[in-house]
Amino acid sequence: MAVVGALAGLSCAAEAQLRMTVGQSESGVVYQVLQHRAGDGLGVGVDEVRVTSVSANSFASETCVSPPLSSSGSAHLEALASGPIGGARPVDMAYKSTLIADASSPCFASAALGGLGRVCIGPDCSGSCDCADEADCAAFSIGDGVSLDTATPEIPGAVVVAPIQLAGQYCNVSNGLAYGFGSAGHLTAEGSVCGAAPGDGIRLVDTPSAFDGGRDGTSIVIAYSADPGETVAIAAAGFGIDNDGQNPFDCDAPGRVVAALQATGDDAPSEAPPLPPVNLDAAERRCQRAIGRAGRRFSGRVLRALQLCRDRILNGTWQIRAERCLAQPLVARTLKSAARVARTSIRARCGALDMGTMLTCGDRVDDLVTPDLEAGCLFETHRNLAEQMAVLEYGF
Repeated sequence: MAVVGALAGLSCAAEAQLRMTVGQSESGVVYQVLQHRAGDGLGVGVDEVRVTSVSANSFASETCVSPPLSSSGSAHLEALASGPIGGARPVDMAYKSTLIADASSPCFASAALGGLGRVCIGPDCSGSCDCADEADCAAFSIGDGVSLDTATPEIPGAVVVAPIQLAGQYCNVSNGLAYGFGSAGHLTAEGSVCGAAPGDGIRLVDTPSAFDGGRDGTSIVIAYSADPGETVAIAAAGFGIDNDGQNPFDCDAPGRVVAALQATGDDAPSEAPPLPPVNLDAAERRCQRAIGRAGRRFSGRVLRALQLCRDRILNGTWQIRAERCLAQPLVARTLKSAARVARTSIRARCGALDMGTMLTCGDRVDDLVTPDLEAGCLFETHRNLAEQMAVLEYGF
């Protein structure tokens, strides 16, 4: 592959801060996927990433960040993605997606759409990296985007910043070119710990996934026009923001800078992920996920009740053998309540479907959890597994 995800710099700071996946289509289009997943706090409480600079260059692109910080770390921060002025890709030949409220690992199909390529993000991406109607995913190709220098309600337009001059001690840049996101000619490349969040940049926030079964977080796809086989070096950098006041630096307010970030890049997979053993449509996939979640919650509630029973046996409150736990009124009520919740949630997603085409243990909702809430293949297997786990944990 001719695409390079540039990661050169003085320090890798915390690993996997700003996720980046790069792939090139058969016709040469280069796709850059930038993601921030909820939970990628990096040990310093990052709740949001501001991507303040990106670079796409025919020769080279580099990222530079200040070294990792300790809880008493240096106050000065630097983060920059740039490349030489010669060889920079024209900003009006780059196209961006909308912000995608999901951070699932992207699917990339280099041959899609006659070789233009396509990126898909979300749990329902097909083997060809597209989305069926009402599927829980978002697909993007270069023809779907708007120019990177066009402002949209959620993403500022990109501006060319050149030459770049920084006075800081880490990113010794006296020349070069980067794309920034803000007012004309402005690019935030320097800040300080507990300083106010930059006013520019693409905001990738900790947000619940818009897709049933997706990964919480935010993604954006940028596509760059290029010729087949042309080398294009890609980079991105920015700052991590704490929005809830939970950080090791004792910042006195939310919305404060707590990290300098650069992209950690992976090449897009050259092949689509393997298909499941049966080809389900969007409604059947939602049903299947509902069964999985219902089973997990059911067994979890039953296990907690069986653990409580054993705790009371140990402290002498209940003078019974563990084999009698399921017969105790408190445990029996929990079992029935858990079965009712499981059956209700499965019926909501699966009740109108012919489940005979699926690979679950029954062909109908009644086969999984019976109407009397006392049997069914999901009920019995998950109850028995909860009992086995309790025995393993307590030894009786």
